[in-house]
Amino acid sequence: MNVERWRFHLRDYPKPCLNITDLFLWGKLVVAEQLADSKGQRKVPIEPGYPWPNYTLIRSSSPTKFYYDLNADVKSFHICYGANWEPTVSWFNQRLDDIKPLTKDKSYPPLGWWDKIRLLLHGHLLFAVDTMHWSYSTSLSPYNTTEFFTWQWNRTVVHWENGVIRIDGDLDLVYQTASKYDGICRLFHIPHLEMTVKLDWLSLRDPNDHHSVKYCCTDCLTPREQTQHDSFKYFRANRLAMDINFTVKPPPTGSSTMDQRPWCSFYTSVLKFADKLRNCLSQIPRPIRRGSLYQYKPPRKPHFGRLLQ
Repeated sequence: MNVERWRFHLRDYPKPCLNITDLFLWGKLVVAEQLADSKGQRKVPIEPGYPWPNYTLIRSSSPTKFYYDLNADVKSFHICYGANWEPTVSWFNQRLDDIKPLTKDKSYPPLGWWDKIRLLLHGHLLFAVDTMHWSYSTSLSPYNTTEFFTWQWNRTVVHWENGVIRIDGDLDLVYQTASKYDGICRLFHIPHLEMTVKLDWLSLRDPNDHHSVKYCCTDCLTPREQTQHDSFKYFRANRLAMDINFTVKPPPTGSSTMDQRPWCSFYTSVLKFADKLRNCLSQIPRPIRRGSLYQYKPPRKPHFGRLLQ
């Protein structure tokens, strides 16, 4: 698959959430659905009307899973997020709930997005990127275009498999302010950096055994089982032990330029910038169109930060 540009943009906001250019993707992708047992099947009556007879269709509640071994070459990969967009993203997710069919499995609490990734995505991903930017907005204005904290990766190779994410490239930590002078300040420059993130999900049983998750339709359970049922009890992650390792490789022989050596710079505005970043990270999201007034009371979702230890 060859894509010249792929952009995800929230309407009326100037900064795109995702912007990918010159993407070339190849590899293997398998889409499969696990065969459901009797409790995971439901009967749907089909009534086409006279003169055709009625029919009962058996539907499965099992989700669609993706198995892949993919490689990609990317020229630029830019992703941006911040607390200033959370109300809009919350409203957007509500509208998606209006489109997506409701799950017939009423397990409580709802499965977190991290567990959904572990349940649905399985495989190996390797891609090389010329420039990769991770930007976080340090302003609470959704129209912000000037104040960001950015991780800039150059000449990067990303390797993602089950429980391990490895990134190899040149890293620059940059913060951008709304200044009439040069508002882009480079804090750190770390060339030839290899960052390895290991994720150890702690659950009641094997966290990689996604086949043991059996979806159950509510109609197949007794009233007592409906109040205590949890299809993800043994798969759900209760804690996350995260191990992050940074390794700086030596520069090539005979290279003594500043770009080949690690360095850091601090400015008088660093403390002010750090305080703005702290305020944005600690911002409490407000409920959007929820409650009895809007007749929308979704179950409380688990928080990713509570998994870390």
